[in-house]
Amino acid sequence: MMHNEKNHKNKTADDLHNCITEPESGNGGFSLVELIVSMLVSMIVMSAVVMFITTAMNFYRSSNEEIKLQMESQIAMNLIADIVIETNSVIVMNPVVVDAVSYPVLDVSTSEYDSLNAKTVNYHHIIVYDSSTGKLLYYKYTDDGSSYILSDIIRDNMLGTDNLKKVFLANYVTGFSVVQSGDLIQVTIDFANGSKTYHASQSVNMRNSDN
Repeated sequence: MMHNEKNHKNKTADDLHNCITEPESGNGGFSLVELIVSMLVSMIVMSAVVMFITTAMNFYRSSNEEIKLQMESQIAMNLIADIVIETNSVIVMNPVVVDAVSYPVLDVSTSEYDSLNAKTVNYHHIIVYDSSTGKLLYYKYTDDGSSYILSDIIRDNMLGTDNLKKVFLANYVTGFSVVQSGDLIQVTIDFANGSKTYHASQSVNMRNSDN
C-alpha cells in the first residue's frame, strides 16, 4: 500500500514538472521564443507606423510653408501691378536712409479724380522693404503739394510696431528689388519660410506714363 502511494506521489510530481516545462500544444500558452518573436514583429510594425506619420507630418509642414509663400507673393505682386499700371510716374530710388538704417523703397505716383470735390488728387504709393522684420510695408500718401520728403514720410507713417497707418503687404520677405526701363517695371521679391524659398518676378507696363 505504501509502495503504491509512493509511486502515485512520484507520478504526480513528474506530471506537474512536465506541465511546467513542456506545455502541450493547443493549451493557449506561448513559449519564450514565441514571445520574443512577437515583440520584435510589434517593434518593427510600430517603427514603420512612426516613420509613416513623421513623413506625412513633414510633407504637410513643407507644403504649408510653400503655400504661404505663394500666397504672400500673389498678394504683393497683384497690388504692385495694379498701382504701376495706373501710374503716370514711377520713381525707382536707391535705398532711403531713415535714422541711419537703409530701406529699399518703391515710390509710385498716381492721380485719381475726386468726384465729390470735383478735383484730381495726387497720391504716392510707397512700398518699403524692412529687412529686420522680413516685411514689405505699404502706405498711401496724399500729395497736397507741400514739401515731400520721403524719409520723413517713411519714419512718421511706416516704421514702428505701434504705427497703424501702414499696411503689411507681405511677410517672409528676404529680398526686394525694382528695375525701371522706360515704361517697363521689373519687380522681384524673394521669400523664405522654414526650409522653403520662393522667387517671384513680374514685369509691368505703365499705362499712363508721362514718358
